[in-house]
Amino acid sequence: MRKHSIIALSLSNLCFFEAWREVLSPQSFSYLYYWKQYPGYAAFVALVINVVLLAIVFFGGFNLLRRLGSPFWTRLGYFLFIVILLPLGLFWWVWWLWAAVLNRRTVRGWEVADLVDAGSSYDEAAKRLGVTQSAISQRAQAAGIVEGRRARELVTHLVGGLLDDEPR
Repeated sequence: MRKHSIIALSLSNLCFFEAWREVLSPQSFSYLYYWKQYPGYAAFVALVINVVLLAIVFFGGFNLLRRLGSPFWTRLGYFLFIVILLPLGLFWWVWWLWAAVLNRRTVRGWEVADLVDAGSSYDEAAKRLGVTQSAISQRAQAAGIVEGRRARELVTHLVGGLLDDEPR
């Protein structure tokens, strides 16, 4: 119960990510430059209410799917989840975060990432590239290999929920 409520609140916050940025850091938006007053407490309270209401909707959806329990309803729930979140931006943010991780990689980072993705250990990658294992670890960390793998797993999970025959 607690896990589902935390997930619901987290997802609803992600859906309102742009709104949070605008309310908490309005100076970073050029179209707010000429405003006489930045968004105030009313905008903040309205945003909190919207986040809580969406979290309640998500939490209700989680509980409904859990009670129904059939594979058909679970797949329909995954489908509706993605269809609803596409316009709200979560799916877009997941793709954007993954792209941001991949775009910051250097050529050396891609070399390490390709070797590790192919199944090589850091020691094997170091021997193949002719550098130390420590250098490989530093390149892997700078390339965001762990973050990229997690983002790929999240995208796979979101999309795979629609394609699998078995419920997750």
